[in-house]
Amino acid sequence: MSKANILLETMITGLMLLFVVGIAFPWEAEAGIPCPPGQQINTETGECYTPTGGGGGNPGGGGQNGGGSGQNSGGRLLNPLEVDTIGEFLMEIIDILLVFATPVVVFFIIYAGYLFVTAKGNESQVSEARAALTWAVIGGVVILGARTIISVIQGTVDSL
Repeated sequence: MSKANILLETMITGLMLLFVVGIAFPWEAEAGIPCPPGQQINTETGECYTPTGGGGGNPGGGGQNGGGSGQNSGGRLLNPLEVDTIGEFLMEIIDILLVFATPVVVFFIIYAGYLFVTAKGNESQVSEARAALTWAVIGGVVILGARTIISVIQGTVDSL
């Protein structure tokens, strides 16, 4: 197995590991918890409010909560994600992956440079270093172009 294949497998394994870690340990949103303790979020306006005990649910009356305890008793499920479409969800995943993948690509480009330096003119080692650099650049282009790829796919699906 050549060094280029090992390099490619290592890069793919690392990206898969970062993806799994990102799913297992999701990061909080910028503001952390959306509302202070004891308050709820109005799904229509996105503002926090203190629930009232009896009447209208949200301030302003006639809200989604109905009556009673002030809890969400209307039978409506709230979306825990901050996105409304699959395309937006994929863009959020790509944004997270870009944070981790960009330094990995830079590392592999530096590693390919190291292979060139240590080759010392040996033709077989130079070809391995060239292959490592080629695959690192291809991986970088795919990773950096992932947002564009998803936009193209989403536009194609939307037009169908």
